[in-house]
Amino acid sequence: MSICSTIFAEDVQRIVDINGFDLDIEPKGNLIIYKNTDVPGVIGQIGTTLAKHDVNIADFRLGRNSNQALAVIITDSDVGKSTLKELSELDACISVNYARL
Repeated sequence: MSICSTIFAEDVQRIVDINGFDLDIEPKGNLIIYKNTDVPGVIGQIGTTLAKHDVNIADFRLGRNSNQALAVIITDSDVGKSTLKELSELDACISVNYARL
């Protein structure tokens, strides 16, 4: 995985690129990194799945290229293995990763 970041001023840090997808994310908290084919309905399926597991979305950022999308979803709480497994089983999913910063 390739991650590019930058610092604005003295204390404003941002992730600006993940694997060639342009994003603008504050590197903190519980992050789901979700890569998928760029088809309609995926954001709704992700939200429904997280709600089913009582996971609240604090921030959702999306980068796209010609046929794929990369979402970074910051959540208010930990995300369990069963939730990540269910996200990985969505038809459009290419990969799902999780990090706590």
